[in-house]
Amino acid sequence: MQGSGKDLVIRFQFIHQDRVTKRFMGITIKLFASLREQFARDELKTTDTPATVHDAWLRITQKERPANILAAVNHEYVNFDHPLNDGDEVAFFPPVTGG
Repeated sequence: MQGSGKDLVIRFQFIHQDRVTKRFMGITIKLFASLREQFARDELKTTDTPATVHDAWLRITQKERPANILAAVNHEYVNFDHPLNDGDEVAFFPPVTGG
């Protein structure tokens, strides 16, 4: 018999994690402030993964983005040419002002 029981458990965990990952392909898109109001929702999920943040924007709006819209991927500001991966969370929001 090859490998120990511990080795078999570790192999099973890797296989199990791989299967779980494959089930959850796509991204989550979150909209904030006036964008949430404009699209009447605060979150969308895709079943596939757009190539870039810009592609995700086009998917939900079918319009070129206004220059003042900001984007973040997984809680970090990014440019609209930033590539996306399965499971990413993309957030779009207008600039924040305060006083």
